[in-house]
Amino acid sequence: MQKTLSLILFIFWLVLIFCLSHQPGKESAETSLFLVNIVLYFTNLVNLTIDVEILSFLIRKTAHFFLYFILGILTLNVIIQYQIYQNHKKQITLAILFCIFYAITDEIHQIFVPGRSGEIIDVLIDSLGSISGIYLWLKVLKLR
Repeated sequence: MQKTLSLILFIFWLVLIFCLSHQPGKESAETSLFLVNIVLYFTNLVNLTIDVEILSFLIRKTAHFFLYFILGILTLNVIIQYQIYQNHKKQITLAILFCIFYAITDEIHQIFVPGRSGEIIDVLIDSLGSISGIYLWLKVLKLR
C-alpha cells in the first residue's frame, strides 16, 4: 500500500507541474498576481512601497524551487520504495538526474505554450530545489 501511495503521489506531482507549465502566459501571470496580493495582504506590506513585479518574480522563482523540492522528495521515495538499485548512491544519482531531466523538459514544454518561455535559470532553480528536497529526505530517513 505504501509503495502504491508513493507512486500515486509522484505521478500526481508530475502532472501538477505539467499543468502549471501548460497555463498560457496571461493565466500564469494572473495566478502569480493572485499570490502576490495574498502575500501583500498577510504580511501587511500593502502600505509599503514595494515593486509588485519584483515580488511577483520572487514568488514565481520560489514556486519553482518548492515544486521541485517536493518532486525531489517524491522521486527519491519512489526509487527507494520500488528498490530501483540497491546502492544508495545510485538511487540518489538517479533521483537527481530524473528531476533535472524533468526540469529541462518542463522548460522546453513552456516554449510551445502561448505567452511562456523556457528559461535556463528556471532549470537551475528547479534543480537546486530537487537536490535540496532529496538531501532533506535523506536526512529524514537517517533519523528513522
